[in-house]
Amino acid sequence: MKRFAQPNRPISSMLEKVLKDAPPNSDAKTQERLLPRLADLVTKCLVLDPAERVTPELALEHSFYKKER
Repeated sequence: MKRFAQPNRPISSMLEKVLKDAPPNSDAKTQERLLPRLADLVTKCLVLDPAERVTPELALEHSFYKKER
């Protein structure tokens, strides 16, 4: 695991590049609001050290999945 290099850019910026345009028939404001949450969740899931990686249970409680009122 020590041979893996850190990404050269933050995961959030990589996701923004891929998901910069909202899908057809979706709300751009919702996309803008959820993108940082998705980036945070993906970042936590991709931590190489299992002791530091988010557990499946905690991942399911992440704010990405929370419905806003």
